[in-house]
Amino acid sequence: MTPAATRWLESFSTALARRDLDAAVALFEPDGSWRDLVAFTWNIETGEGRAAIRARLERTLAAGVSGAAAQSKDGSHGAVIGHYSKSSA
Repeated sequence: MTPAATRWLESFSTALARRDLDAAVALFEPDGSWRDLVAFTWNIETGEGRAAIRARLERTLAAGVSGAAAQSKDGSHGAVIGHYSKSSA
């Protein structure tokens, strides 16, 4: 994983561990999207925009899910939970 992806995931994980949704949502572009892709749930749905991402995180945390990313045991590769801007897609 790149250093930037590692920093993003660490920030995201820290925010979720603190249940700081403002900090977690701020890591996404205002018009960004997040597709779970089984990081938290088996529901492959896309949240578009910070309000939708926040709503999905609220439901996820309310269900007691706390993980933020998947990474191989040796740390050689992992999955970034979708973070992109429509303008750069």
